[in-house]
Amino acid sequence: MGAFYLVSAAPLGADEGTDYKDIYSLYTSGSYGKLKDRAVDFEKLYPKSGQLPQIENLLGLSFLLSHEPKDAVLHFKRSLEMSAANPSFSQFLKYNLAEAQFESGALDESQQSLAGIRAEVLDAENKLKVHFLKAKIFSKNTHPLDCAREALGGARFLSDKLVKESKETKDTLFQFVDRSVNEMPDLSSVENLWREFEDSPLADVVLFKLAQKEVTAGKMDRASGHFRLLLAKYPQSGYAGQVQDALKSMQANSPVDSSAVGVLLPMKGRFAKFGARSLQAIELAFDILSASAEAKVTLVIEDSGEDAEQAIRALSTLINKHHVVAVIGPLLSKGIDQINQAALDQGVPLISLARYQGSPNDYVFAAGLTLKQQAQQMAKYATSKLGFKKFSMIYPKDKVGDEQSKDFWDAVEAFGGNVVGYESYLPSETDFRVEVDKISGLFYTDARKRELEAMLKLREENHIKKKTRKTEEYFSLKPIVDYQAVFIPDDPKVAGQILPTFAYRDVSGVKFFGTSAWNSPEFVSRAQAAAENSLFTDAFWGGNPAPLARKFMQRFQAAFGSEPNSMDAISFDAGKLLQFALTQSGSKPSRNDVKDQLKKISNFAGVTGKISYADAQFNRELRILTFNKAGQIVEAP
Repeated sequence: MGAFYLVSAAPLGADEGTDYKDIYSLYTSGSYGKLKDRAVDFEKLYPKSGQLPQIENLLGLSFLLSHEPKDAVLHFKRSLEMSAANPSFSQFLKYNLAEAQFESGALDESQQSLAGIRAEVLDAENKLKVHFLKAKIFSKNTHPLDCAREALGGARFLSDKLVKESKETKDTLFQFVDRSVNEMPDLSSVENLWREFEDSPLADVVLFKLAQKEVTAGKMDRASGHFRLLLAKYPQSGYAGQVQDALKSMQANSPVDSSAVGVLLPMKGRFAKFGARSLQAIELAFDILSASAEAKVTLVIEDSGEDAEQAIRALSTLINKHHVVAVIGPLLSKGIDQINQAALDQGVPLISLARYQGSPNDYVFAAGLTLKQQAQQMAKYATSKLGFKKFSMIYPKDKVGDEQSKDFWDAVEAFGGNVVGYESYLPSETDFRVEVDKISGLFYTDARKRELEAMLKLREENHIKKKTRKTEEYFSLKPIVDYQAVFIPDDPKVAGQILPTFAYRDVSGVKFFGTSAWNSPEFVSRAQAAAENSLFTDAFWGGNPAPLARKFMQRFQAAFGSEPNSMDAISFDAGKLLQFALTQSGSKPSRNDVKDQLKKISNFAGVTGKISYADAQFNRELRILTFNKAGQIVEAP
C-alpha cells in the first residue's frame, strides 16, 4: 500500500540521539544506501542501545523499499528477537516481516506472520493494511472467496482521508472483489458473502455480480430481486445505470400468464395470521374454494416475510418465475417504497393492502385503508360535524406515529382547526401521566405560581396540613383543558391505557379520536368507560347494515367459521376489483390492459362501500364509528 509501520525513537543520550535522528532522516529522504552504512556504525558504537530494534526495523524497511525483500526479512526477524519485551512494537514488526516475506515469494510464511498479529490493538489504518496484505496473499494462492472476504473486510476501514490520499488502495480492493467474485461458481457462496459484508463500502460489487450470475444461470426472478435490492440499499452505487438497463431488458422479455394472479402476503412469522386471513378473503373473492365454480384464475402465493428484502425477492419471483398478470399485496408497510418501485420498473399492476401508501406511481393502486385517508376523514368529521376547532395529539415516536400525527395536523388545519398541544412517547412506554399532564397544564407549574400560592394560602387559612381525599383540591392544580379532542394513533393495547389516564388526571369533557386499529373488542376491554367518548374511522364493521356487507359476512362465516374483520373486507374488495379489471380487459389481458382498467374504476360496489380510483389509490367513504354503552361498535351520529 506504499506505507509501513514505523515507531518513533525513545529519548536518547545526546550523541546516540543525534546519530539515531540522522539515520531516521536518511530513511525519510530515501537515502537507503547511506542508511545501511550508518546503521552498521550505530550498532558498533552503541551495542547495548535500546534503539537497536528500531535500527533493525529501519534497515528492513530500507531493504524492502530497495526491492531486496530477502535481506529485509533477516532484519525484521532480528528486530523481532530484540523486541520480545515490547509486544506493541512487535505487532508492527510482524506486519513488516509479512510484507517482506510476501515480496520474496514466501507466501505461507507471510500468512503465518500475519496470523500472529493482534488486530484489536491496531488502529483503522493499520487494520486496513493487514486485510490488504491478506487479500494479496489469497489472490496469489488463487483462493477467491478468502481474497474477497479480506478485501471487503478491509474496505470497512477506508476513511475519506485514506481514499483521498490513496485512491489506488480502494481501486485495488475493488479489483480483488470484482475478480474474486467472478471466479466463484457457487451462487450460494456469493450470496453468503454479500450477507456477511453488506455493510462494506464494496458490498454493491458482490450484489451486482450475484445478480449477473443469476441471469446467466436463468434464475431471472432471483436476479431481478437482487438488482432491485441493490438500487434500494445502495442508491449511490456506480452500477445503478447498468441495473436499471438490465431490469428494463428483463421486463421487455418477460412473458405474462394472464390467468395467474400473484398474492404477496406474510405467511410465516409474527404476521402470518393476518396474512392467512387476507388470503382467505381473496380466495373468497375469486371463488377459488367453490367446487362448482370454473377456475378462471390461479392464485400464486409468495411469502412477503417481515422485511423489505424478502418482500422484494418474493415479488420478483411472482413476476419473473410465475409471470403473474397482477399482484395483490403487500399487507405490511415495511419496504413499501421499494416494492412500489419494483412494480413500476417491471410494469406490473400491484394492488397494495398496506396502511401506508408509500411513493405513488402509475402501476401501484393503494387499496388499503391508508393512514392519511383516516386522518383526513376524522379531521373532517370533527370540524364540520362536531364543530371542534382545538385539538391535541399524543402519539408514538416512531415512523408510523410521526406520519399519522402529521397527516392529522395537516387535515385539521385544512378544515380550519388548530392543534394546540402535542406530545410523543417511546413505543415501549407504559405510563402516560407525563404526556397527559403536559398537554393539560399540569406538568410545567412555573407558569401557575399564583394558583399554587393561592392554594397555599387557603390551606393555611383552613389549617389544612395533610393531603387526603377530602382536602385534595387544596393541593392539586386543576387541569387546563383548552382542547376539545385528543388524537391518539396507536393500537388498542396502548390507546386503551392512555384514555383512562385522562380521567385519572381529572381531565373530562374531551373526545378521543383514533384509527381503524380501535375497531376491536380489545379496545373496549382496556379503555372501559372511556371508550364511550372515543371515535375512530373504518370502512367495515360487524354491525354494518348494508346488504352487500351482510352477504359477505355470511359467506365468510360459512366458509371459514369466523366473523370477518375490516382487513378481511378490504382484502375481499381488492380481489373483486382485480377480478373486475381482468374481466373488462378481454380474454388474454396484458399487464397494461389490467392497469388501464383498474384506473377506470368508479363507484364500484364493494363490501366496504362505493370505491373509485383517483390519485394512485382506491377511495371509499370511511365511516366514523364509536362504542355504545354495551361496548358494541356502532356508527357515530
